[in-house]
Amino acid sequence: MLRWSIDLSIPNKCDIIILDDDVSNLKFKSFSCKKILKDKINLFCFLKTIFFFWKNDQKISLKKFYKKNLYRMYSPKVAISHDKNGRGEECKKLCPEIIVIIYQFSYFHEYYKKLRTIPKGSFDYFLTWNNSYKNYFKNYSREIIVAGSVRNNSVKVFKSPITHKVLLLSEYSKNSKDSKNFLYRMYLRYLKIVDNYCLKNNLKLLIALRSLRKDKNYNILDEKNFYRKYFKCKIYFNDILNSNSYQAAKSSNLIFSYHTTLGFELLSRKMKVFFMPFHERRLKKTNYLSKKNNFHIHRNFNEKIIFKKIKLIYTMSRNKWLKKINKQEYLGKFDQDNTILNRHLIKIIKKKL
Repeated sequence: MLRWSIDLSIPNKCDIIILDDDVSNLKFKSFSCKKILKDKINLFCFLKTIFFFWKNDQKISLKKFYKKNLYRMYSPKVAISHDKNGRGEECKKLCPEIIVIIYQFSYFHEYYKKLRTIPKGSFDYFLTWNNSYKNYFKNYSREIIVAGSVRNNSVKVFKSPITHKVLLLSEYSKNSKDSKNFLYRMYLRYLKIVDNYCLKNNLKLLIALRSLRKDKNYNILDEKNFYRKYFKCKIYFNDILNSNSYQAAKSSNLIFSYHTTLGFELLSRKMKVFFMPFHERRLKKTNYLSKKNNFHIHRNFNEKIIFKKIKLIYTMSRNKWLKKINKQEYLGKFDQDNTILNRHLIKIIKKKL
């Protein structure tokens, strides 16, 4: 079976090309855009590429020559991608005239002593989550902008009453059957504590499935069976609610997170999130949370202390939670509809006209 499909459209000029594999569902009302998916081949551009490949003075591969032609056929002023797929950097190398904006997609651990080597000039702007990361990325791009999580900013969540008492953000992965994997072993310790708390307090646990996300390729039945195997408390899943993880979290009183990016995104929306990143007892800590345990972060296995903290947050009023969480310097920025990104796009595109 072919992993790509044919695009029969004729490329027309646009303001922006989006190269992020559509993980953030970016849309811009004020600009003409084209989402270029890596698993689609534009037939018109492909035929042109084959015809002119013999004139390829740079001696680049057919694949890269195709991409170069495709980008220039759209003739965008700006290209946008995230920091994980490398497509933004590749675009800048193939077409230096295009302004490339990269946004931070997930967190970085301190144990990455050096970020992957990126040559100077690989892109033009880098959008990061908060001021802590701005300092971390100081040598990463010529201009760093604190804009929050672009993916999180793109998601609309509707007002909802609290109908779920506790929610667990699934971090199921293909390593979830590897007993030798340290992250997996620590994840099981985390699940055990959540299970014990729910059993002790007679709570039914809602689980936000990872397999429902379009950027994850997991079997939903395998994921459900994984949690049915380990939980003794009553559980149910957000697929039966016809609700994505963000909306399910909005209607939950308390959210459990191991170390998922989604947990940080929900925290930026000021939702009640309790983190138990037990793996950081061995690995160095992340840059997106406080490096010390506090009222909603705990890295040790002491169940008695954890239960006490959970109860405190569970019963905490909304106003008291906001008062405490707003004091934390690591809190990420939340910018609904990416207004910061839009303002910079207006400046860039008008300047290039």
